[in-house]
Amino acid sequence: MYGKLKYLTFLDHEPCAANDGKRVMAYLVDWFLSGLCLSLPLCLTWMMATRDLDQMEKVNVFRLASVTGNGPALAAAAAGLLLFLWYMVWIPWKVHPGQTPGKRMMGIAIARKDGQPLDLKTLLLRQVVGVLLIEGTLYNASAMLQDMVSVSTGLNFTGVLLYATLALTIASLLAALMAKSRRMIHDYLAGTVLVPVADTRPDQMI
Repeated sequence: MYGKLKYLTFLDHEPCAANDGKRVMAYLVDWFLSGLCLSLPLCLTWMMATRDLDQMEKVNVFRLASVTGNGPALAAAAAGLLLFLWYMVWIPWKVHPGQTPGKRMMGIAIARKDGQPLDLKTLLLRQVVGVLLIEGTLYNASAMLQDMVSVSTGLNFTGVLLYATLALTIASLLAALMAKSRRMIHDYLAGTVLVPVADTRPDQMI
């Protein structure tokens, strides 16, 4: 089967050096922790406005806006997105170069395929344009961004954007499954790969 797929020359067929299991585990850890960062401002705003802890886990931008009004709800959502970007961009740029907490836990790192040092532009292309905007169903931050657009404009963009990002996410996952490089759309866009990292590496090195 792979012998046929490898002729899809637009895919990178160079084998990925990072273990598939570690990649999946890193994603699950990052999905959970970044989700906590994303939801924290909304939950705190909901709690201060309603004192209702039982319903706090179900809060979203629309529900919060119905209680606090659009302004506070959008401000809380924006704060959540900033925390998400801090987790997904600032930490692998300035705190643990190339590594989100999930990737650091699993001993893998983001690196540029051309061997150059990982920079902010590359991370923004990968983590914001690729992961957040294009492959939107991979992280809850995309749904929150869609809700913010819908609340602020009064138009329901959520359904349309959800289907568009879902289609792109499926295409990205298929690209990863069909090539041994395991690179997804965000990797092709930013020119990145995932690499294993020695436990003893200096933090400033990839």
